[in-house]
Amino acid sequence: MFVWIPRYAYKITSGYHTANTGTIEIAFLDTNNNFLNGETGELVEEPSKVTYTNNVQNQWLVHPAFTSKAENGGGFGELEGMWVGKFEATGTKQKLTVKPGVPSLQQGESVNEFFKLAQKSNFEEKENLKSHMAKHSEWGMTAYLAHSKYGVNGKKVEKNVDGNYCTGGSNIKTKIYTSNKLQSTTANATGVYDMNGGTWEFVAAYTNIKNNSSLLKNGGTQKGDLYGTEEERNTNTEYKMVYEGTGEQVDDYEKAKKYKGDGIYETSAKVNSSTSWFLAGSTFTDSSYPLLVRSGENNSTATGLFYFGRTSGGSTTYSFRIVLAL
Repeated sequence: MFVWIPRYAYKITSGYHTANTGTIEIAFLDTNNNFLNGETGELVEEPSKVTYTNNVQNQWLVHPAFTSKAENGGGFGELEGMWVGKFEATGTKQKLTVKPGVPSLQQGESVNEFFKLAQKSNFEEKENLKSHMAKHSEWGMTAYLAHSKYGVNGKKVEKNVDGNYCTGGSNIKTKIYTSNKLQSTTANATGVYDMNGGTWEFVAAYTNIKNNSSLLKNGGTQKGDLYGTEEERNTNTEYKMVYEGTGEQVDDYEKAKKYKGDGIYETSAKVNSSTSWFLAGSTFTDSSYPLLVRSGENNSTATGLFYFGRTSGGSTTYSFRIVLAL
């Protein structure tokens, strides 16, 4: 099951780079970047052209996930939209699914094994779905729309606290779409679930810290792996985002400022604390934990749409989310 996220531009109208939960406006676009709903104002596609006044974004920014520029978090072309897994990944390594009311797929895999599994899965369709593990830009793409008036309209998405890691917060499907509907990004049955709680979710993103043994092992060193060969490790592709860094957490977080739409610097005040919007965790990578995770676990604190944390990417109870770039 997947949810369509249409192409849009966004503007953070309060709370940019603060711990105060802000507001986000959304303007839907066609692939020529024409406004579709009567919005007006300056529209830019290049993140470096965005300016701010008193924590307010001055220009509409085409969300980078929908663009052809891999260096900004896109890479699949100028898209009308993307399909996002309605739930965390489920099923098995042999048959990946996205279903409600069953435990998310964990199985103690490394991030690279999940990264490759996501791209191999075609869900019994003949068409190339460009299936892949969600990147940071695509997590942000889903979260920003959720936070807007087209989603929960600034309210907090409720947490999936199910102790068995069941997608949708229950093994009873009718409950998922009724009493658990506030766990969805639209506060009803049509939205995306498990973006707060459930389990931590791997994303296809890391900080390129050289000579880190855990990253080399868990991110993979073969061509096409998440980390990849030496020449691939500092290069954004349609399937991954690479943050600049040396392992110095505060400095690397500041360098992440150049990325827009990923729900990191824009929606948090500082690193290694709980200063993301809704007081969610804001722990960036360091020399020991160079890979990034989102959401947070069912029994942890400071979770949510704007939570980000760090991991070595090894064998864990983490899951991931599938995105289709048709």
